Amino acid sequence: MIQRNDPCPCGSGKKYKRCCIGKNEVSIDTLVEEELQRILAGMYEQPITPAIHAEYEIFHREWTTKLSSFWDAKEIEYAVSEYFFYVARRDLWKRYLIKVLNDPIRSAVRSVVETWQEPVILLGNITGEKNGLVVIEEVLGDETYYLEKQQDMPVEKDSVVFGVALRDDRIGENGIFILNSLLFVKDGNHSFVNEITKFAESSGFDKSDGFYKTHMIDIYHRILSRSEGSVLDLLKDELTEIQQEAVDIFYEKLKFLKIEADHPELMGNIIVTYLYEKQPNFKKPEVIAAAFLHALLEFNMFDDYSMAQSELAKLFDVSVSSVTNQSGRIQEFIVGMGKNIGISEPNK
Repeated sequence: MIQRNDPCPCGSGKKYKRCCIGKNEVSIDTLVEEELQRILAGMYEQPITPAIHAEYEIFHREWTTKLSSFWDAKEIEYAVSEYFFYVARRDLWKRYLIKVLNDPIRSAVRSVVETWQEPVILLGNITGEKNGLVVIEEVLGDETYYLEKQQDMPVEKDSVVFGVALRDDRIGENGIFILNSLLFVKDGNHSFVNEITKFAESSGFDKSDGFYKTHMIDIYHRILSRSEGSVLDLLKDELTEIQQEAVDIFYEKLKFLKIEADHPELMGNIIVTYLYEKQPNFKKPEVIAAAFLHALLEFNMFDDYSMAQSELAKLFDVSVSSVTNQSGRIQEFIVGMGKNIGISEPNK
């Protein structure tokens, strides 16, 4: 039996009577979890200099501009704060943890906090479950992480998880502690993983940390845009027979030309949304298919690939004038979607 003057079993270093004597009904694990949450919250309560605040505001404006079509202000605030303190200005996070570790804290809390000094930027495939833990394999690395499954967490096999996490050895080696802005996206055909891998390879960064630091907002945008795409998949059932034929012809020609869009999900969303919302008038499906290709080329959707309008018209066996007419309307529509998809004006 623990006596009043015995060391408290929670590891705080205090006597039992001055620590957990009145908390017998609360487990040590609960106390540790509450203390860890207070430490995390304390990071955002630290005073910062005007220069650091100004730097943060630059990121906040950028992220708000790019993500406000998908997230509300609170969600953006969570994501920007995590990016700023755990990625862009990780030195501030480390400085805060030094202060925390210099204060008297429970040994069980200290052992966790000591592993938090290098946050994990996680982009991984969910490969299954093991002993009640979600198994996540890095996309741009070789590590395997383990995440404690929480209620209502969308952890399906072949899904991708992305966000900032902290290490948590309480659940075992390479365990991770999730933060607010962890996202899950279904990727049964691995198209998203392939897209991000190609993006990382072309970014010029030798290490994934540098890639994430520069392009984290772009990955969030691609995931959120993809989530919007799941709604647009439903619209495909609403296309008329001739509209669907035009879509099929468009993709057949891309395959024939052996070209791929830099953002295939975005491209598909543009095509389906335009057909559904604008209901363009055309009798020959090749015309609208050719117009889509011409319009998307004008917005550099196929990297450096180009094609003269006369050559494009010949490929689809349509007139140049019919392609020009339809392409102009599609380009106006894309500009109108610009705020949502990150595109402003076509090539001049």
